[in-house]
Amino acid sequence: MIAIDATPLQTEHRFRGPGTYTAGLLDALTRLPHPAPIGLLMQSLHPDDLPLAADLVTRTGVATLSLNRPRRPRYHLRWIVSQLAVGRAVRRARLRSYHATEPDGLVLVPGVATVATLYDLIPLRQPGAHFPPRRFDQRVGYGRYLRLLQRADRLIAISQATKRDAVERLGIAPERIAVTPLAVDARRFYPRRTDEVEATIGRYGLRRPYFLHVGASTYHKNTARVLRAFDLFSRESGVDHALYIAGKWTPKALAALDTSYAALVRTGRVRVLGFVPDDDLPALYSGADALVYPSLIEGFGLPVLEAMRCGTPVLTSSTSSLPEVGGAAALYVDPHNVDEIAAALYKLASQPSLRADLAARGLQRATLFTWTHTAEQTLRVYEQA
Repeated sequence: MIAIDATPLQTEHRFRGPGTYTAGLLDALTRLPHPAPIGLLMQSLHPDDLPLAADLVTRTGVATLSLNRPRRPRYHLRWIVSQLAVGRAVRRARLRSYHATEPDGLVLVPGVATVATLYDLIPLRQPGAHFPPRRFDQRVGYGRYLRLLQRADRLIAISQATKRDAVERLGIAPERIAVTPLAVDARRFYPRRTDEVEATIGRYGLRRPYFLHVGASTYHKNTARVLRAFDLFSRESGVDHALYIAGKWTPKALAALDTSYAALVRTGRVRVLGFVPDDDLPALYSGADALVYPSLIEGFGLPVLEAMRCGTPVLTSSTSSLPEVGGAAALYVDPHNVDEIAAALYKLASQPSLRADLAARGLQRATLFTWTHTAEQTLRVYEQA
């Protein structure tokens, strides 16, 4: 049996990258013919889980491996509890191989081939931003995770950039790392009709034209430079665009925004929308003149692919994994150069032909990424392991 950690469909990860990845991979993988039964490592089903969790256990050739672990742990050293619980479940199941889809679920059990998905090594770039001094336990847990990555039988990196990081920073042999790019659900991300876009915009109290920036208030999303560039663009271009930000922000970050860009916030030119439900995001993409996503570093950059699937032009960074995703279908900038970002905003706002060209190329580019392809590549990794 091949066991896969399905708990990202059930934990706080369900709204983040590991949840998106696990959902897309498992949905496609359980529809493919495979050489061995698939076991899903899961906690007891709960109404808060992604609906896919309940659907997966009914599919042919899929078994459930019970994991006894608190659903919403609120204690320090939570990774230790997770490691102990996952380790017991893997040993009890007598598996051929095990695929860890999130850091806390990575365990090494003698006799079991272990595959681990590596999303990024961003915390190594600025550990202080991810692990403040008061969370020493998180630093210890992350250090242990890195050592386990070095010892796993095979790694799956979600981009070539992430693979390079693992080779350079962790000293892992490149032949032990397979790259399986991500995808988005084409049944959800597609260009939405004008009436649907207008209804969604109206519900949020937004106006057009606008740029959309997707990201929480974390350093690598580069939102500080996006705001400075938009402020410069607004003062010098004379174009009446708004900037809407979809993502969960801390009260401290929101207060700083109100202080630093009071005029833009007061006039509604800049607004943080907070967490946007999955059902609303495609319409917000479809209504935007562009996605503004000049991140400093990404493991993959799913918003780029989501926007392209919706026919939305993309402005993004010429660094890390983002050119792998955007190819020749995006407008690239140096994410450290505020003037360059501002100039790109003006190009997009003032050149409808550029937006139309980027939208057409993006739609074509997005078809190259499918979860079926990701699942097929992952199955080959299992066979090699």
